[in-house]
Amino acid sequence: MTADIVTDALTMARFRRRPAPGLIHHPGRGSQYASHAFQDRRAQKDVDARRTKKGGQNHYGHKNHINIDKDTKLIAAATRTAADVHDSRAPGSVLRDGATGGKEVWADSAYRSDEQEQSLETGRHGSRIHERAYRHKPLSEAQERSNTEKSRVRARVEHVFGAMENEMGGIFPRSIGAARAAAGVGLMNLAYNLKRVETPIRLKVFDFDRAGAPGVQAMA
Repeated sequence: MTADIVTDALTMARFRRRPAPGLIHHPGRGSQYASHAFQDRRAQKDVDARRTKKGGQNHYGHKNHINIDKDTKLIAAATRTAADVHDSRAPGSVLRDGATGGKEVWADSAYRSDEQEQSLETGRHGSRIHERAYRHKPLSEAQERSNTEKSRVRARVEHVFGAMENEMGGIFPRSIGAARAAAGVGLMNLAYNLKRVETPIRLKVFDFDRAGAPGVQAMA
């Protein structure tokens, strides 16, 4: 058996079986598994990453889900998932309790579902998630106006991703594996906060005494 057979088999298994994150691969003892070609292929394959399609474009990798403070645009909580994890499954990982993060939750229509609405109600949060249109059931004019009003707040999270893309060298981590991707995403979020926090301090948005920030004012 030659090395190209086992490397091709590994690639085929990866795309057909779509293994769950954390997969441990135990190859056989044949010399072909010790070849440079097979070892290089194993090193180059991110078995934790996934493929998805959004806006007509294909993406492969990991996704950064963030919860920002609407007044300061600082990232308050974040989590990493594979790219194919639907947005509606992420809020539970980044949502803070009402006393800490505020009771109202803004998000686009991808996050809306009956289960999500029930979860927010159970957690005593107020849903400001965009209304969602369905096939043969378009939004009413009232729902469209409501979405437009909600967008005035929700769009602030896009400013965060825009800053990462335009001012910080992009939002695509170049690493292999969930652990490294999570570390890269976490460091990117931290770097953004360090860059962003200078603005509210300079504009005196914080009642800042270098020991804490007991008061926060709204800012643009």
